[in-house]
Amino acid sequence: SPSKGSLIATTWDSVSIERISNHIMNLVLGADYIPPETLNLSEFSSPHKLERLVEYSGLDVMHSTHHEFPFILSQDGVVNKDAFNAAVFPVRHILKSLEESGSNPNATADAHGAFHQMIQNGEFLSFDKHGSLITMPNRFKLLIARRLFENGDGILFEHD
Repeated sequence: SPSKGSLIATTWDSVSIERISNHIMNLVLGADYIPPETLNLSEFSSPHKLERLVEYSGLDVMHSTHHEFPFILSQDGVVNKDAFNAAVFPVRHILKSLEESGSNPNATADAHGAFHQMIQNGEFLSFDKHGSLITMPNRFKLLIARRLFENGDGILFEHD
């Protein structure tokens, strides 16, 4: 029997904060830095991976599109601590661990310097015409699926 219901899903194709935090850690720790296995926000970014999963569950994919937008880290040309905290959010615990263990007592300060270096070099971060510090690309997929043999009104009909 067909699955019941409809589905509207969004998944990340790419998230700039992941690339930014990994680049900061490469600058802090050197090129040997390997990002730890954490929550994979881009789990379904492979072409058609989500669509295959949805179709396997018995739903028909009706619509799938990709969209892109910036994350605004700060405004009015000011780079504040909130912008830095957002940029290092995925690796904050690693910086803290490096400081607490003594292996790099200046890890957060080094990361802060790397963050500002990235802004100066235009790496992953830039100011838009309004003076907002933005990061791109942040790309997501929007997928709409519904149960098999359902018409646009949500009414099931007989299938030959």
